[in-house]
Order: sequence, then C-alpha cells, then structure tokens
Amino acid sequence: MYPHGAIAHINIFFWIISELIFDGSSNILISMGANYAPYVKDGEAWRLLFSVFLHSGISHLIFNSIALLAFGNLIEQLFGKRNFLIIYF
Repeated sequence: MYPHGAIAHINIFFWIISELIFDGSSNILISMGANYAPYVKDGEAWRLLFSVFLHSGISHLIFNSIALLAFGNLIEQLFGKRNFLIIYF
C-alpha cells in the first residue's frame, strides 16, 4: 500500500472513533490530540504530529481524503515515499 492510501485509512479510522463514539465535538477532538496551543505550550508537542489524523466532520474528512488521494500519488512519484511522508507530516 502506498503511504497516502494508508494515511487515508488512518484518517477514516480516527474519524469513526471521534464521530461515532464521541460525537465529534471539538472538546473530544482536543481530548484525542487536536493541536491546541495551550497544551502544546505546556509540553504536549505530540499533538503537532497526531492532529493531522483528526477531522472535525464528514465533509472535512471527505475533502481532505480527496485531496490526499488526488495529490498524494503525484507527490509520491515526484519525491518518493519517504519524502512524501516528510512533506505530509
């Protein structure tokens, strides 16, 4: 599997968790690791990486997934899989 495809699956997995189990509210997204400046300033730098997998609703997930699948393949071909992941993160 290509990295952009795996990332799309991870995004969908975390959206299902946030939306179906936790109702997708912003407080839940913050609890799940959304990029929230006061917490990052307090040392939770992991949020900068983890937040790329969280989406605030189905339309956000769909549009990001379309862009990822449309441009991810091109970026991987131009820069390689490793560099695609560096660019993405």
